[in-house]
Amino acid sequence: MPNQEMPIFTRTFDFLTWLLPVTNHFPRAHRHTFTQRLLDAAFDLREHLEAAQHRSGRERLARLKQADEALDRVRVYVRLAAKRATARVAPTAGICPYRPPRGAGRLVPL
Repeated sequence: MPNQEMPIFTRTFDFLTWLLPVTNHFPRAHRHTFTQRLLDAAFDLREHLEAAQHRSGRERLARLKQADEALDRVRVYVRLAAKRATARVAPTAGICPYRPPRGAGRLVPL
């Protein structure tokens, strides 16, 4: 099992693959402000986790704290998007725009 990827990496990847197309449906007025901040925080989360994986000791802890801060920002932005209903998905898509992939809910609770 040493080659098996940790669940946090799989879940953040799944979350990002869900998030990217959803943000394409945000209103144009929000795409260069709110949407960019949400995406930046989500990518920061993934990047800090990757960086922590390659470090140890205090450096690893520092990266994990940065990842935790990024996760807090992502939570706020996703909640705000859900509350403001800024995401719109075509009815034929058959998905709710505010529901991340199964299992990602534990990563980013709504």
